Parts: sequence; C-alpha cells; structure tokens
Amino acid sequence: MGSNIASYLRKKKLKVITPNKKQILNTKGVVIYCVGSDDWFGNPLKNYESNFVHLYNVIKSHTKFESFVFLSSTRVYLDSKKKLISEDDDLILNTTSRYKFNSQKIICENFLLSQNKNIKIIRLSNVYGKQNEQKTFLPSLIKDAVKKNKINIQLNINSSKDYIYLDDALRGIYLLAKNKKAHGIFNLAYGKNFKVKDIIKIIKKETKCNIKFSNKRNLEQFPKINLNKIKKIINFKVKKNLIQMIPELINIEKKY
Repeated sequence: MGSNIASYLRKKKLKVITPNKKQILNTKGVVIYCVGSDDWFGNPLKNYESNFVHLYNVIKSHTKFESFVFLSSTRVYLDSKKKLISEDDDLILNTTSRYKFNSQKIICENFLLSQNKNIKIIRLSNVYGKQNEQKTFLPSLIKDAVKKNKINIQLNINSSKDYIYLDDALRGIYLLAKNKKAHGIFNLAYGKNFKVKDIIKIIKKETKCNIKFSNKRNLEQFPKINLNKIKKIINFKVKKNLIQMIPELINIEKKY
C-alpha cells in the first residue's frame, strides 16, 4: 500500500520521502505510516519488530511532523456482533479468529492515541485494484480463475465483508492526511458488504472456471462499516463498486 500512496502523492506534485526501516527522518510535514507485518507464525520476532518496535522508534524520533497517519484495518471489527459499526463502538477479540493481527492493530492504535500529538488512524477496508499482487482472497481468486481455470473456496459462501477500490482508498487517505481538522479514528471503506457467493458468481460467469468448496463451515461475516464520520469531515464518496469492477479486473489479469 505504501508504494501506491507514494506514487499517488507524487502525481499530485507533492514532495514524498520513502525512508527504509533503518532511516529515521525528523522532518516537517505529514507522516503516513504503512509499515506492518502479519507473519506471526513464520517469523514472529520480525513481525513484532515491524508492528511495534519500529512504530515506537518513529514516534519517539519524529518531533516536527504536522500530523501522523496510521493505516489500521477494518478487520478489527471481525468479532463484533453489531450490524453497523462505527469508530467509537467497542471492539471484541475472539481468540478463535484472526485475533493476532487484530490485536496488534488495536495495540498500535491505543499507543498512538495516548501520545500528545496530532494522530489520524485510518481503519482501511479490504483494498482491491489493478494488478493487485497481494495473496489475499480476491486477487487470488481472480488469478486462479484466469491462470488455472479453477478456484478453491475455503469460506462459507455466505461470508461477507467490505471491499474498497484502490483509487477510492488513495483519495480518501490523501484527503484525510491533508485535512487539518481531521483527527482520531476514521473508517475508510465502501460502506456495503459483498458476499462470497456473489463474487464467485460473477467470476464463474466471466471465466467459466471450475469451483471447489473445501471449508463450508468457515463463516466470516463482518458488520457493515459506518462512514458518517469520514463523510462529514471530507465529504468522502466512493466511485467504484466491486461487483461492477470484477470483469475489468479479470480482463487485466488475462493480459499478464
């Protein structure tokens, strides 16, 4: 996500500095923190360092920034029982779900909010877009459907969550980062959940691929994301709908 943000800002003729993890730059301006890792099992020490130690070092060393933008995730809402969830609602952690990723995001959020600084936390939804190389659910489905003519669904088809198009996400991050009145936590999402069965229906229609279901009991249903706060502060409106974009994403994948 960091490289996409840097490219987006440079196209707007803004000065962008992208230091590596060993560089601590105490400069003026806006810091957008995109560092993170979800490899708790493969490399827990590196994961701890990426998610906590580096964040602490950056906050401790940066004293001149105008504001600090931290990219969190709407995945922290996974275990909520609410149908519509807002930034101020209580968070629930269930150890039977992906609580390790969610807990580290919540810890980072609380650490930042405890600082006497201008902090903006963006709980970002599931981002999709052109040439998405992430090994997440949607990009993997499209790639397998096009390249292998088959997909393996390891979720209950009634599982549902929010997806936001990359360009919409970048625009939202940019508008929040530059808005001097924005502070605290903001949801950045499409504002509507999409079911697995609706996603695979359009993928099958476009690719004629074979579908295998291997874990029908794995039901993940996220609450709908409330966008009232972000709409009020930056008048944010999404432009792209996932179901309408899937045929275009499939056509892009076919070219590679």
